[in-house]
Formats: sequence, structure tokens, C-alpha cells
Amino acid sequence: MLVLKCKIGEEIVISVNGIETVLTVTESHHGAVKLGFAAPPEVVIDRRIVWAKKMMSAVTKVSSNTGEIS
Repeated sequence: MLVLKCKIGEEIVISVNGIETVLTVTESHHGAVKLGFAAPPEVVIDRRIVWAKKMMSAVTKVSSNTGEIS
């Protein structure tokens, strides 16, 4: 895990296969940080809990379509 300390307004660039996502620190207040993300529409950005629910839903759909019990 890479841990970075950033000031408000600083940006972090994440590039995967030539697709760039820019993360901007927009606010920091009482231990909470507000982040802004700029990415192309094909890049999905979710909180881990939302992502996990989507993955579970996708697995359930595949299982129901194949007749397997999940």
C-alpha cells in the first residue's frame, strides 16, 4: 500500500493502460478528507462497500442464469 500525505488542492494521477484518473484533495476537516475524482466514463469509481455489493449482485445474476446455487 502506498500512503501519501497531501495538501488541499494537490492531485494524484493514477494511470492504468493509458487511462488516467486524477484524484484531488478538496477538503480536510476533523479527520475526514473529501476527495474529487476526474476519470473517463468507462472508469468505475466506487466506495469498497458499493463495489462489493455490485460484485455480489453480478455473481448472483450469473448463478441464477446458469442454474447454479449461490
